[in-house]
Amino acid sequence: AVPYAADKQRGDIIVFSMGAEVHVTRIIGVPGDTVTVIGGMVFLDQRPLAQTQLATPIEAGCPDLPPPAKKCAFYREALPEGSSHVIISTATDAHFDNTQAQTVGEGQYFVLSDNRDNAVDSRFFGPIDESAILGIVHNLTFSPRPGSWTDRLEGFPDAK
Repeated sequence: AVPYAADKQRGDIIVFSMGAEVHVTRIIGVPGDTVTVIGGMVFLDQRPLAQTQLATPIEAGCPDLPPPAKKCAFYREALPEGSSHVIISTATDAHFDNTQAQTVGEGQYFVLSDNRDNAVDSRFFGPIDESAILGIVHNLTFSPRPGSWTDRLEGFPDAK
């Protein structure tokens, strides 16, 4: 991560601290946005973010999951500014696939993990304060996934 910069924007992957824990996740909502999740779909100011399912689920790239969730699906989610990223869905109707609308306050950010059904993010703890942000991630240099580097990249369809 590079040191925190004042020009954080929607789509940035950030590192932030919450108590003794450090999290890495993506900014989805910026100050003034209202964010809601309905049926696993993210809505910004009552407009859904476009999601397109990738043609072939990559089972080798799915996180290790307890039964019955053995498969996952990958979706490309587009942000209003035009950038997009890949998210993973491991369950339908997961615990936080539906949330109340939350308005992001001044100096705050709404963050969501790309591994939506297996993460702790703003759906649980609300928007984070800018002061908690430690840096912005620009490169992935390590993955704890076993196997060769090509095996590890199977979980990151954008990395190929």
